[in-house]
Amino acid sequence: AFKRRADEIGALDDDEMRAILVNGKPIESGIVLARLEVRTEHSGKGAVAIVEMIRDGERITRVGIGETALESAFIAVRQETCPVAEIEEIDLLQFGYGKDSDAEAEVVIRVGAATFRGHGRGPDPLWAGARAFLHALNKAVQAPSAEPRQQENMHEAAG
Repeated sequence: AFKRRADEIGALDDDEMRAILVNGKPIESGIVLARLEVRTEHSGKGAVAIVEMIRDGERITRVGIGETALESAFIAVRQETCPVAEIEEIDLLQFGYGKDSDAEAEVVIRVGAATFRGHGRGPDPLWAGARAFLHALNKAVQAPSAEPRQQENMHEAAG
């Protein structure tokens, strides 16, 4: 589980390690990114992301509209997990170009007073960023320290 998860997201933080050791499953076991399609305007102002995710074997599709491709992907992903989340930081790294390229992303999101860090890896920065968002948002939804009312709102939005 550790090796498979490290291949998916890169560096594992303490929360991810704890989840694997205690539950035998990574944090992202709740909702997984399956497909990501983005369309941008010719003018470069505005983007639409179509994100397909899988939760408990069920495919879920959400659409996000934002100023950039990455923002629209985040908006789509948070609709399914935690609509009140806001982005604090994003770090993206791309290694190479073409079929041998690889990208890693790290994000910090805020949900109320709590912050959650997510990691993602993929063939390009957009895919890695969407995975990182989902990783952080899954942590937010599964956080035992989340206030009951806030956690209830997150699950209502997802259901």
